Amino acid sequence: MNYVNETFSVAIENVDLQFVIHYESFFQLQSGIFKASHSHLYYEVLYSLSDTNKLITTEYTIPMKKHSFVIVPPYQRHHITCENDADIISVGFYYKKKHNKPVRDDLFAFFNSIFGKDIKTGILDTISESNFLKIRETHRRSEPVFNGLLISSLAQIIFSIAEVVVAGNSDNDQNLKIIPNPNYKSYSPKGVPMETLYWINEMLNARYMDNITPASLAKQFFVSPKQINRYIYRQYGQTFLQRRTHLRMATAQKLLSQTNEPISKISESVGYSSINTFYSAFKTFCGTTPDLYRKEFGLGDN
Repeated sequence: MNYVNETFSVAIENVDLQFVIHYESFFQLQSGIFKASHSHLYYEVLYSLSDTNKLITTEYTIPMKKHSFVIVPPYQRHHITCENDADIISVGFYYKKKHNKPVRDDLFAFFNSIFGKDIKTGILDTISESNFLKIRETHRRSEPVFNGLLISSLAQIIFSIAEVVVAGNSDNDQNLKIIPNPNYKSYSPKGVPMETLYWINEMLNARYMDNITPASLAKQFFVSPKQINRYIYRQYGQTFLQRRTHLRMATAQKLLSQTNEPISKISESVGYSSINTFYSAFKTFCGTTPDLYRKEFGLGDN
């Protein structure tokens, strides 16, 4: 059975908070359990219930203590190692403005200043542990009362983390030890501003359904296609086109498992003008056809 993530939304002041409850997929090795290298389009909060978990990025290794958290920013490639997959809980979130009207103590500006583009770490109290455990216990129960409890717990977690991150700016004891990986070599094409690389990354992750390629972006940003491919590979361990396919297939899986949209329409919406090409790409990526994938979720043929 293939699983999909669950999403929940809550509106606070002039901010929409979107939460993602992850179905974790760990692998067993002789040396322990790990989750394969991956990245997200949103922030991921990892909460540790033991002292044996580690978050590993291309640049850093972060040993996690009991009750500690790590916030992984969007597009940051990372993997996780642990002794017991029940000892780590993962929640995704992102935030966006509901409108352009400025308000006093604007939460959007607050979140922007807190979370940013860097990894954040800290230690939470036992109340936060209770909220994380509540998420694990209630997220599969669809009754309205449990959805309300779930959203309440998620919002409390985000604000508790924000409080710790703010305090951690002046209290290093709240931060976990971040160990640089000695073999990491950053890649920044010579003469290419980091802002340009950021927008290339943003365009790939936002416009993957278009016929976007290294060649088309090279003309727009005056960067060679080879440089773009190298940069994206450093970010995700995938070439530009592999990353584009990954994003298309992730969206197709979500639409197939959560909606009754015709497969032909899904194919078109994720960037395939030919449904035969979509079927071929989907089977190569997922190991099954779109029809069979949809049937696993109890949805009919389209």
